Amino acid sequence: MRILVTGSKGQLGRELCETLSLNKDIQVIGHDRDTLDITCWSEVIREVTDVKPNVIINTAAYTNVDACETDYSGAHAVNVIGAMHMARAAEIVGSKIIHISTDFVFDGKKGSDYFEYDATNPLSVYGKTKLAGEWAVRNECRNHFIIRTSWLYGKYGNNFVKTMIKIGKQNDEIKVVTDQVGSPTYATDLVGVIEKFLNSETYGIYHFSNKGHCSWNEFAKEIFVQMKMNTVVQETTSVEFIRPAARPAYSVMDTDMIKASLRLDIEDWKVSLGKFISNGGDEW
Repeated sequence: MRILVTGSKGQLGRELCETLSLNKDIQVIGHDRDTLDITCWSEVIREVTDVKPNVIINTAAYTNVDACETDYSGAHAVNVIGAMHMARAAEIVGSKIIHISTDFVFDGKKGSDYFEYDATNPLSVYGKTKLAGEWAVRNECRNHFIIRTSWLYGKYGNNFVKTMIKIGKQNDEIKVVTDQVGSPTYATDLVGVIEKFLNSETYGIYHFSNKGHCSWNEFAKEIFVQMKMNTVVQETTSVEFIRPAARPAYSVMDTDMIKASLRLDIEDWKVSLGKFISNGGDEW
């Protein structure tokens, strides 16, 4: 099986490439923006027709949520045009595409867990371009999987867990918002889900995150508990901690569909956090 992965140097893409490469029956072709410009159709179609992958996994994205607010053209190019190109190329060569999306396609006003079929209403440029990217993938390639995930962290790149550990070592007390609630997702667990979809034909949109939910404040407290750090986490709100891009207040997603499709047993977010911290070793 030949698998082409975009965003191969990113938090998810790098771990995905490493894990898939361990399987001797899989040939992984990883590309990041320095080797494949997904916003350029001629580059994309040349590479995809040359490789003829069985599966394309598009993890490439413009993920700096606040920067997207002032760089709409950049966000649109990667999150919409890039996604469209990868899906169109997949359709031309008869490949499946697995496209990674986000909980930010919702406005967080429902007040309960979001299902795959719930109405979307993104609040930010990031969310709007990711939603448009979903539409592009659905329109361009029949054999598509769209996986919406949330609050992703892992061993590569920057993420909330690494940031909290770093800040916690430098400060006795920090403030973290209590009015944004979601579900943390361990990149290793998401990689495992993507692996299961490689041989699946149950195409469509799916939600995946670890089980349970918390506020960013509760997430930070749990990080310090598991790290055995004494940093005090004070409460604050989004009104006091203003960011350029609006965030959904409650973006917890229901995962019953992916559990049923893949016969999946999803790990609790605190358990997965513990595994991540334990695997950190000397890094901490």
